Amino acid sequence: MGFIATAAVLGIVSWVGYTLAVTPPPKPMEEIEEELRKAERSITDRAEELVGRKVGEGAWLRIG
Repeated sequence: MGFIATAAVLGIVSWVGYTLAVTPPPKPMEEIEEELRKAERSITDRAEELVGRKVGEGAWLRIG
């Protein structure tokens, strides 16, 4: 029974170590923020194109 428990623990530790070793590091926050700014600009540009005026200029969306 002790052999099976030891093998299971070593297997789990090995799996975690392998996963940590092969997982690439995350992108830097600056790069993610720049991607978000670009996406926001493209959405804003598209909304302005559809509406025909700058977004934020008066109430361009009226409900009711």
